[in-house]
Amino acid sequence: MWDSNPYIVGHNSVKSNYFFNPNPNIFYKIVSVKDATKCLTVKKGGQHALKIDDYKGKENQIFRIFIINGKYVINTEGWALHIKNENHSDGGIIIPD
Repeated sequence: MWDSNPYIVGHNSVKSNYFFNPNPNIFYKIVSVKDATKCLTVKKGGQHALKIDDYKGKENQIFRIFIINGKYVINTEGWALHIKNENHSDGGIIIPD
């Protein structure tokens, strides 16, 4: 159940205004809410893309998450995820770059 407090306790037990206060020393997997065995995977090859795949513990399935200048930075294998053509009303496409 969600707490009515708008702050969360981060990895260092300090309250912050962020939804999630990541520990930059930990690798995270981003899983499907419908099936926790499925996770976000960076597709290797000529055109980098994201896909949902079975979790195998590979480097392209684990991410470091940082907060820099008030924004989340999610990266893996030297690629950072970003929103292409970001639009505040309807989001955008998330791609590794």
